[in-house]
Amino acid sequence: MNRELKVSLQIVGPIRRSRFGKKSQNPAQESIGDILHWSWSTRLQMRRLGRSLQSECRSWGRQDLVVMKRASDTSYDEHMLLVAAGNLHKALSRAPKAVRVEVPLSGQSSRALHLLRNIYEHWEKFRVEYRSGRPLTQAAQKLRSEFSRANPWSLTFDPSSGEIVIADIVPLTPLWKELRLLEARMYASIKAARHGSNSGPLAGQRPDTGYPRQMVSCQIALAAFRRAPGMIVRWYLLIEDPLGRHS
Repeated sequence: MNRELKVSLQIVGPIRRSRFGKKSQNPAQESIGDILHWSWSTRLQMRRLGRSLQSECRSWGRQDLVVMKRASDTSYDEHMLLVAAGNLHKALSRAPKAVRVEVPLSGQSSRALHLLRNIYEHWEKFRVEYRSGRPLTQAAQKLRSEFSRANPWSLTFDPSSGEIVIADIVPLTPLWKELRLLEARMYASIKAARHGSNSGPLAGQRPDTGYPRQMVSCQIALAAFRRAPGMIVRWYLLIEDPLGRHS
């Protein structure tokens, strides 16, 4: 006689996750993970900025507080995009030479984003300088001398093309393409290492077990359905990497 076994799971206590991990024995490997993390984060913020800007435009003509809130959302997403891009710049500058030679990012866009990030991060200081008309200092002065058309805290949106330009000097469409190419180069380096290739920044090295931590997205899909007399919760654990493999 066949018997059916049913298992009911109960979640007890908080669920904790951490990405801190142990230091990698391979600097190039760790650098690639950092670069991918901040490149993905920058593109995530680009998408969020686009949505926020559209929402702000739709709010025009409504109550002042509604417009103010939508504008605040847009400004925050713009700020966080620059934070992510600034951290990507930092990850690239700290990477071993073998990794940096794989980087296709334009030096101009990287420099502009780095300077804008410094200005936005210290907004209370630089906003006063820009408003008062007095001589600019530090990052603001460097931005003025290297990018004379720069206009911090401004966004230009072209409805016909969907293009968004930050501070009149950083169009997001070319930046998006550069980041996708950067990520493709990093993926290729990881693939080559997995197959024991003698070329690329990870030449002749096998990735650490579970490498790279930043590349593994652990998605816990919770499917809950109600059955009398209580709730049965089913857990599915999917570990997926961006190279299209499941493990």
